[in-house]
Amino acid sequence: MTDAMVGSLRERLVEMGPQERAELVARHPEAYANPRPRTLHQLAVRLLGNVHADADLLDQGELQLLEAAVVAVAAGRSFGRRGPLSCPRKTLEELLRVGDAVSAERVEEVLKSLTARLLAWPDDDRVLIHAGAADLFRAPLGRRTDRDPKPSGRAPLLSARPVPKARPVTGQGAAGVAAAAALRWMEKLLEVFAEPSWPALKQGGISVKEVRRLGRLLHVPEEEARLWLHLAAQLDLIETKHGRWTPSRQAKAWHRAEPAARLVDLGRALLGLTALPLVAIPDPSRPKQTVTALSSHATVREAWQIRRTALRVLAEIPDGHGALADQGLTAAVYYRSPTAFAPYGHRPPLCDDSMLSYLSIWCSSALEAEVVTAAVMREAEMLGLVDDGALTGLGRALLDGDDVERLLDAAAALLPLQEKG
Repeated sequence: MTDAMVGSLRERLVEMGPQERAELVARHPEAYANPRPRTLHQLAVRLLGNVHADADLLDQGELQLLEAAVVAVAAGRSFGRRGPLSCPRKTLEELLRVGDAVSAERVEEVLKSLTARLLAWPDDDRVLIHAGAADLFRAPLGRRTDRDPKPSGRAPLLSARPVPKARPVTGQGAAGVAAAAALRWMEKLLEVFAEPSWPALKQGGISVKEVRRLGRLLHVPEEEARLWLHLAAQLDLIETKHGRWTPSRQAKAWHRAEPAARLVDLGRALLGLTALPLVAIPDPSRPKQTVTALSSHATVREAWQIRRTALRVLAEIPDGHGALADQGLTAAVYYRSPTAFAPYGHRPPLCDDSMLSYLSIWCSSALEAEVVTAAVMREAEMLGLVDDGALTGLGRALLDGDDVERLLDAAAALLPLQEKG
């Protein structure tokens, strides 16, 4: 943090109206903790000191503009290396080819979003960048050092925020049927696991052979059997004891709970699940094999983020409409969480070089956006959180927060009459 950065942000705060300033502080509440800042200068110091640059929280447009700005800083820095990271706005716009490849309004839109995050903001004819934001990029636009030549082509910036195509939906009767079926699958799983014939692997998890056997007993495909297994484990309904998988003590109490409460539990478990059971994930320790269910290798750090992102995309669709399950939906999910996936719709520099791809923020994941988006949508449909491309009342309640009464009411309303208890 430099005096120039603090001074620039202070001036920015002065220019803001009371509402805009209040919204900014609300996004960074730690900056207003006791003892509260008494001046805008103190507030600016607090704000800059509490900025946390996390690529996983940024969308594709924000990352693209930041990456271009980092390159523009190296090309046109005027304060010297000890000064703030800044670049002439003209240099940034030339790199983005404003007026040709992207509109000035689009740049302003993304820059405004970054300003709210305090990662970059305009300062007269320059753009200032928080040092933490610059640290996100080890090789911006493929440049590994400042001595590398500036890219000859333009820096990419998506011309608009993708939204999925939507069409009217007439009803959501299938969601109730799916929710009731989900409860029955879990009941059946706990029933068959009461038999002492489910060996646990020494390295953790349950073998592919046993997952396939479970699928045959439940009359579901192998990947769906994996889903019910992972949900049961997430809820601590199954455990390993003496080398065997068996229902836990908690399973009996869970089985006695009201159906609506159990359905809410399943929905919460799905949103917190750090695995993608419906996706064939390669096992790094066994060539040509997929990961073992319930093992540490089945953990996918990005899974919970992807599920919530997919539901948020659906939440933005007008009431009475559902998203078409096509590339538009995938593009919308990828845009909002690009670091969770392998590159989709674009091929950044270095991503084709196995020795250098680790330098690119765009190549930090190998998950295919189209495959994973389809999988998490299918999961949500199987639990009654999504129907016909639209959020159900339960899906929206889970996404909005932890209002227990609202969740239980939504689950009860979703279940068919004979399943309510």
